[in-house]
Amino acid sequence: MKKLTTAEFSTQCINQASTKAPISRVYRYGHPTETLLEGADLAACILTEGRYLVFITHDSPTAKKLCIHLLDAELKPLDGITMGLLMGYGPAYHFKGVRLYTHDQVSFQFLGPYIWTLQIYQQPKWRIPYLSDPFGTRRIQPGKLSCYLSISRSRHTLILNNQPRVQWAAT
Repeated sequence: MKKLTTAEFSTQCINQASTKAPISRVYRYGHPTETLLEGADLAACILTEGRYLVFITHDSPTAKKLCIHLLDAELKPLDGITMGLLMGYGPAYHFKGVRLYTHDQVSFQFLGPYIWTLQIYQQPKWRIPYLSDPFGTRRIQPGKLSCYLSISRSRHTLILNNQPRVQWAAT
């Protein structure tokens, strides 16, 4: 697992003035691709086993929204999750950073005191639509019966390998 730099992977919003959700074009090594993702500002991108885990936020003063996209090696969408809060004020509601733990697990802080953990699967796993994910999250393709990502949240300090992890790197 490797966190990519903006020289390796970046996005550019293509409909900022629109009243619809912002859409951004993906760039690899400065070259535009055909891939379009929901969101305006790239927060982080992680390369994990040939796939891209993209964290992209909406640029809105009245709402805090984070979109998480899992793309294959050809930048085709495999899975996606959105999470957000209307009128989320203050730094506690912003995306705080990403922690890489194993080849298939990532944690980050968003929406107040919550620590969110993403599990990334090599093969799609079965899921119950609308019931499998925590409150405040929504699937980009909500009716699908399978997923490559699962998400959980905790209000407590993240413990991994008996070591508390509470320091968050700026993105």
